[in-house]
Amino acid sequence: MEDLRTSEVCLYGAPLSTFTRAIAMALHSQRVPFHQVGCLPHSEEACKHHPLGFIPVLAHQRCPGEEPFEVYESAAIARYLDTVIFPAARAPSAPSLRSADQDPRTNARIDTIASLAADHLFRRLEFGVVKPRLALEQQSASTGGDHEALEAEVRAKVQPGLEALEPVLALLESLLGGGGGEGYFVGDDVTWADLFVYPPLADLRATPEGDAVLPRYPRLAAWAARMEQREEARRTYDGTVASQRQPKQSPAKY
Repeated sequence: MEDLRTSEVCLYGAPLSTFTRAIAMALHSQRVPFHQVGCLPHSEEACKHHPLGFIPVLAHQRCPGEEPFEVYESAAIARYLDTVIFPAARAPSAPSLRSADQDPRTNARIDTIASLAADHLFRRLEFGVVKPRLALEQQSASTGGDHEALEAEVRAKVQPGLEALEPVLALLESLLGGGGGEGYFVGDDVTWADLFVYPPLADLRATPEGDAVLPRYPRLAAWAARMEQREEARRTYDGTVASQRQPKQSPAKY
């Protein structure tokens, strides 16, 4: 079993990255000491550790003097953490991010929701809504554009993205577990499913579009509010879209 007293864990990736945040939240949830090197996708630093320059990358050095073992792609990092690092690190109060008894159907459900978040939620939300809004806001700030004209342009730009996103939000709403809307996606505590869904949804909540559409999904909105209060969410807040957009603007009308 891994001896965390002598090993070193390093996470490469910018806090702004939702995938980096998911892995960082997992490390915090299991009380694993690590240090983070902030780097953007395709930066010189990122390209040193991922052949295509993507983030995050996890580097694990088991003992001083050993060449660090690097793992890239978020699903592979999650699996490595589950099998190598977390078994040695888990504090008595820390939740298991997979089925505690390794039930294959429970783990399949966790993996399904995490995959939905990593593919459909991330792509439709970030590229269809959040990034277009941020790009237009940045462009307007540099040119001194009119606020009302900007909002009209943003609404027109992100409307197709919102329409594509809403079926995913509806699906996540239907998959959210817990009696009375008080639980998490799979059971009564956080799993990888929650950790992959939360970072992109937190980005949406930081925009006027989130204020406009999330009330249509009350279970999902309540879950996101609970996640926001968790220690691992608070410890990974700085540098995120939400941290850069406070205070928020008024909700958009869609």
